[in-house]
Amino acid sequence: MKSLSSPKKRSKYRLYFGAAYFRLKRSLMWRSGKFRFAKVSGDPLPYTVFRHATPLMRKLKDVDMYLQYNKITN
Repeated sequence: MKSLSSPKKRSKYRLYFGAAYFRLKRSLMWRSGKFRFAKVSGDPLPYTVFRHATPLMRKLKDVDMYLQYNKITN
């Protein structure tokens, strides 16, 4: 089994121009019209598959309630 090696060090210019290259490549791909992408419909779908809600207020041991109120504010 091969062990994982540490990532190669890249200069800040290489990182910047590499990211700019891939952004430009993606933008040209979007605009070319050769590729089909999914379209977003404004209509909601008829069924809910998954729903999640995080409770904002909970009584926690050794936690002051003002921290819970700050969580809601943030």
